[in-house]
Amino acid sequence: MEGKKPQLIIIDTDSGFLKRYEEDIIRRYSVNAEVQVITDPGFVDAYFSTEQDPDLMLIDETSYGDGSQFEGHSIGKIYLLVPEVEMTKTYPDNVTVLVEFMPKEEIFEKIDMALWSEDEAESAAQAEDETPAPKQTRVVAVYSPIGGCGKSLV
Repeated sequence: MEGKKPQLIIIDTDSGFLKRYEEDIIRRYSVNAEVQVITDPGFVDAYFSTEQDPDLMLIDETSYGDGSQFEGHSIGKIYLLVPEVEMTKTYPDNVTVLVEFMPKEEIFEKIDMALWSEDEAESAAQAEDETPAPKQTRVVAVYSPIGGCGKSLV
């Protein structure tokens, strides 16, 4: 995808399964992709009131519903996370059903395959590994029962 970063949208309005992985997904993909997390059902409706064309949308079953609100949008691929696979349900060609409790690494592998070629996926994983660790902050507490001793100044 030359010229622009791929766009990844995470929709988790019931704050269930995806909430555990949102921070890891943002950390891993925000360097090489535009990542947007939507947790408010009202914002989902507002966001999709105009035509959208994300490359990948990761969504829980509750938020997906029957999928009618996503018709008319150019969504490259949809990963629908369900508690259990029902063989009787059918979905559009761009929807892949994933079981919610699959390991995080498998979900990341699927996201990598959807967003990038193999070489780009490897470089994205390396970029995540090279992210510097946050600096250690020292906290100093200042206490005195006497006013005017310089606590605020410190």
